[in-house]
Amino acid sequence: MPNTKILYLETAKRAWTRDFVKSNAGHYFRMEDGKIDKKTNMASDAPWAYVKPGPTMNCMFWHHVLFRQVFNSQKVPIQCHNCWKVVLMPRDIEELFATYIMQREMGRPAKCGTETERENTPRAYGAYFYNNSLQEGVECYQAVKKELERGKVYEQEILGCPIRVQFGNGYEDKMPNLILKRGCTEFEQNCGPSDQWAWDDEQVEMERIAFDAFAQDIVHGRQGDNQLASLFQDWIHRAFKIGDEKYKLFTNGNPLFPPVVTYHDMPKKKLEAFKKRAVVCPR
Repeated sequence: MPNTKILYLETAKRAWTRDFVKSNAGHYFRMEDGKIDKKTNMASDAPWAYVKPGPTMNCMFWHHVLFRQVFNSQKVPIQCHNCWKVVLMPRDIEELFATYIMQREMGRPAKCGTETERENTPRAYGAYFYNNSLQEGVECYQAVKKELERGKVYEQEILGCPIRVQFGNGYEDKMPNLILKRGCTEFEQNCGPSDQWAWDDEQVEMERIAFDAFAQDIVHGRQGDNQLASLFQDWIHRAFKIGDEKYKLFTNGNPLFPPVVTYHDMPKKKLEAFKKRAVVCPR
């Protein structure tokens, strides 16, 4: 019986793994089985508080390997079709910390943090609750909405400091925006509306090859107090940078930096007096 497969074409389906390892620092071929693995270090500059991981979520593989590398951001990984996110959009840093405490109390797979560094997201802060089906997503949306409608004041010690925050403080609309969406934003921006996603046999084959090539051990890290301290400091710095004055809730009302002296609005008499005592720098 003649061989119906062409060896060179079969090698092309798999040879990309070598280039992937070369161009992605931290990845390597394991000695014991030749699968691609990566060092299990935690990112030091992530803007997120990973409140609770999803036990079956393997987003590093699905998004960063399949979507970005294998499919060049043109196909949505099949597993990601089952991802449904409830997205909460805090309007200021007080609501971000309220979200963090709320997510901890609700105990659902979730994260929250700043979004100012993401060029494709039009907001400063974001929070995500992860679900594995549309039914789970609708239930989660209703649960989060109900929690927001309580108008609760969240009180908790964070790094030994008493924190008291709430949603809607200073807003006519007491509830921040809340939506249910499917998959990652990048998927819709590159692959079209999520209600039209599909896959074919070729994608199934490519994902099978990639799945077999990579170690599939899901490791969920836990952020320690030192990491959280750096993260919360960064949240406060970012709030200051974008003019969110509520950062002072976490600095005892003190500005991070003293304001500069301005002269454009100085009274004329005071300005003239200042000119007389101004130092002339030697040339």
